[in-house]
Amino acid sequence: MDGLGTDRGLTHAPPEPVEPIELPSNPRCRAVTRARYAAFVT
Repeated sequence: MDGLGTDRGLTHAPPEPVEPIELPSNPRCRAVTRARYAAFVT
Protein backbone atom coordinates (compact mmCIF):
# COMPACT_ATOMS: atom_id res chain seq x y z
CA MET A 1 0.00 0.00 0.00
CA ASP A 2 2.10 2.87 -1.31
CA GLY A 3 1.17 6.52 -1.92
CA LEU A 4 1.06 5.78 -5.66
CA GLY A 5 -1.58 3.09 -5.13
CA THR A 6 -3.76 5.51 -3.18
CA ASP A 7 -3.33 8.23 -5.79
CA ARG A 8 -4.32 5.82 -8.55
CA GLY A 9 -7.40 4.65 -6.64
CA LEU A 10 -8.56 8.25 -6.14
CA THR A 11 -7.99 9.05 -9.81
CA HIS A 12 -9.86 5.94 -10.97
CA ALA A 13 -12.81 6.41 -8.60
CA PRO A 14 -13.57 9.87 -7.22
CA PRO A 15 -14.32 10.19 -3.47
CA GLU A 16 -17.90 11.28 -4.28
CA PRO A 17 -19.29 7.76 -4.89
CA VAL A 18 -17.02 6.31 -2.22
CA GLU A 19 -18.39 8.51 0.57
CA PRO A 20 -22.04 7.39 0.35
CA ILE A 21 -21.06 3.77 -0.31
CA GLU A 22 -19.26 3.74 3.05
CA LEU A 23 -22.49 4.85 4.78
CA PRO A 24 -24.76 1.77 4.86
CA SER A 25 -27.11 3.66 7.20
CA ASN A 26 -28.90 5.12 4.15
CA PRO A 27 -29.87 2.28 1.80
CA ARG A 28 -31.76 4.77 -0.37
CA CYS A 29 -28.65 6.93 -0.83
CA ARG A 30 -26.65 3.80 -1.53
CA ALA A 31 -29.02 2.81 -4.36
CA VAL A 32 -28.82 6.29 -5.87
CA THR A 33 -25.04 6.27 -5.58
CA ARG A 34 -24.88 2.83 -7.14
CA ALA A 35 -26.90 3.99 -10.14
CA ARG A 36 -24.74 7.11 -10.48
CA TYR A 37 -21.54 5.07 -10.19
CA ALA A 38 -22.80 2.68 -12.88
CA ALA A 39 -23.50 5.63 -15.18
CA PHE A 40 -20.05 7.09 -14.43
CA VAL A 41 -18.34 3.78 -15.19
CA THR A 42 -20.35 3.43 -18.39
